[in-house]
Amino acid sequence: MHDEVERFINWVRMRSPQARTWRDYKCDLDLFMIVVAEKTIDEIRPRDVDEFVNVQVGRGYKPSTVNRRLAAVVSFYAFLIREGKQVVSPILPKRHYLKELQRLPRPVNEKDLRTFFGAIDDPRDRAMCALMLRCGLRIGEVAELKKSDLYLGESPSRLIIHGKGSTERTVYVSPEAERDLDNWLAIRPKASCEHVFLSYQHKKISTTSISNRIQYLRKQSGVYLTAHQLRHTFADNLLSAGMPITSIQKLMGHRFVETTQNYAVANDKQVEADFYAACEKIEGWKLLIEATQSGGSEKEASMENALESIAQEESLEEKSIHVEIPASASCLTGELVQQLEAYRQLKANRWRAERVIANSCHFFGMHVAMWKYFGEHCAVKTVSELHQEHVLKYVQFRLDQKRSPKTVNGALSALRSFIFFLREDGVEAHPSLENIQRLKEPERLPRYMTSEQVQCLQTAIETDAAKGGKYDALLVRSVFYLLWQGGLRSGEVERLRFSDFYISQANHAKRLFVRDGKWRKGRAVYLTDVALEALRAYLAVRGTQRAGGFVFVRDGLPLKRHFLPQRLRTLGKQVDVNVSPHRLRHTFASQLLNVGCQVTSIQKLLGHTNLNTTMIYARAFDQTVMSDYFRALDVLENQPDGVWSGLNVG
Repeated sequence: MHDEVERFINWVRMRSPQARTWRDYKCDLDLFMIVVAEKTIDEIRPRDVDEFVNVQVGRGYKPSTVNRRLAAVVSFYAFLIREGKQVVSPILPKRHYLKELQRLPRPVNEKDLRTFFGAIDDPRDRAMCALMLRCGLRIGEVAELKKSDLYLGESPSRLIIHGKGSTERTVYVSPEAERDLDNWLAIRPKASCEHVFLSYQHKKISTTSISNRIQYLRKQSGVYLTAHQLRHTFADNLLSAGMPITSIQKLMGHRFVETTQNYAVANDKQVEADFYAACEKIEGWKLLIEATQSGGSEKEASMENALESIAQEESLEEKSIHVEIPASASCLTGELVQQLEAYRQLKANRWRAERVIANSCHFFGMHVAMWKYFGEHCAVKTVSELHQEHVLKYVQFRLDQKRSPKTVNGALSALRSFIFFLREDGVEAHPSLENIQRLKEPERLPRYMTSEQVQCLQTAIETDAAKGGKYDALLVRSVFYLLWQGGLRSGEVERLRFSDFYISQANHAKRLFVRDGKWRKGRAVYLTDVALEALRAYLAVRGTQRAGGFVFVRDGLPLKRHFLPQRLRTLGKQVDVNVSPHRLRHTFASQLLNVGCQVTSIQKLLGHTNLNTTMIYARAFDQTVMSDYFRALDVLENQPDGVWSGLNVG
């Protein structure tokens, strides 16, 4: 196998000699060969790739890194097939590729930028950072910039940038960046190297050296940012100024406009306008901050100071998560337990770290219950013995126990996925299992709260928070407004970090970035001043305790899963209101829809992938249908001899 890998690396290197792709591929394939040991190419199976993914995830590598290494293996097998070898790639995309986190660009606010640049006293460092901030250059593009690429002093001043994929683009230079670049060129040492930025050895500076300098400047200034965040800020500022997305795409050097659209998701002016227009019409959402410049600036500045009081990026100490097979699985055969554990490990790679133990308990509980029934009532011990009639008996058994169709469908989906997993490993299963049908589930509408119910709950929460400023009361008050006036899910609130906020005095931006929502999708949420005021009051009592950068903590740890539902349920009972975190999210969407907010804007605020999901709220609260009904009712009841009025006579 080593000979084939060497031929593949040489082929990649000949295709793109100047790129570092061949180095990355070589490293990735070396790691893969360590896991598969001495197996030949023909002997490698999907289970071996499972082990490779498990090892990578166990070492803490991100999904994007693991997927890139899998892509290197896929390219290797494609190369062998082109050579004429009769091989099949053991990598199955749906099984092995991990769901990547879709993070939105994180701009840096003006106050942090001023503090960061104020700590730079080296003209070279200032010029490099200015090019990333004001021209949107990548860190590698700064390192590769040559004197022949500079066209300063022309009208307009511009740069020729050698970007990704050996492509060139034109970038225009702002007066500030040109001034900083001129200051550096005036004192740049004379050297044979043509690159603009030199190391202290008068050679081309490396990207690692630039990263190290930015890390040093972060410590000097106390502001956490990355080189790529400066590029993010460049695009965000242009979007705020109304520049078309296609022009920003060309300046950024993006091959596809969809990549540039991520910046539009993080700073969607139409969604922002729709949201704040709706805020003025909803009772309880009215802005506390006056429209005057001074009042708003003072509030925003105090919020920035509160957010800056704690380190923005910290990580909790990573602990290896060990999941033991429960004792209840002793009733299953050893082979079946091994198969279930292999399948659980594969699924655990896609679970969030904080959910691995809970999800594993649920996984074993559901599968052990199914296979225990198959063994006791159908004499079935292995997957090969299982038929459709056995599954149908189990479905009937669960329905007789008054289990909901949704619960039964969850078990059927888990069983179907497990069988498909084993089939990919060559385990035979009866063909009838492919025809198992899901039960029809009732379509439930969102359970939103009325304005009166929300007001009663709001009064109870405000009263509780006013009693001496208790920590938990102020925490719940802040969370309540994020759920009701931000539409966040409870899990998103629990994982909220300080680096997710973007409060800007210059353009009055009040944004919150959800970094890891449902389906690992990020989105931007616009905040009301009521929510910001509640958050500021909570941060005042939270202090500077370190807890991985999480905003909401108790006893130095992020919120537990059941804290919010239990606390809201307790407060709801005091005012006879049935409330849950997700019901507040339903109320958020319904109230926006009620005042005429565009459904597409509500979709983006909620983070729905499909517009049909958002349209469910329109079915739950159709303002047109309600108005038409009461208009007709008024006519019918006012008819003297009408049918609707006759029932009330006598």
